Amino acid sequence: ANTATVTQQNGATSNTATVGQTGNANMADVKQQFGSQNNAVMLTQNGDNNSILANQSSTSNDNRAIVSQGGQSNTAVIDQQFGAQSNTAVVGQSGIGNSFSVTQSSGTL
Repeated sequence: ANTATVTQQNGATSNTATVGQTGNANMADVKQQFGSQNNAVMLTQNGDNNSILANQSSTSNDNRAIVSQGGQSNTAVIDQQFGAQSNTAVVGQSGIGNSFSVTQSSGTL
């Protein structure tokens, strides 16, 4: 079981978080908040029972979130909100029982 947690807060700008996981029951959690701008999150998981959470919020502008999952029972949640403008969320899932949720709100372009 793999776990990855990345947190970049309080004026996080021009940061990159890249997580690659292979195996079963993986978990990735990335947060870039509070003045988060020009950040990139790239996640890749292979296997079963994977979960990805990405949050770029509070004046979140020009951020990118790219998720790729393979296997079964995967979940991807991307949340870019509260003044979110010009953000991009790209998700690719394959397998059985996958779910996907994207929220880009409050001024989303």
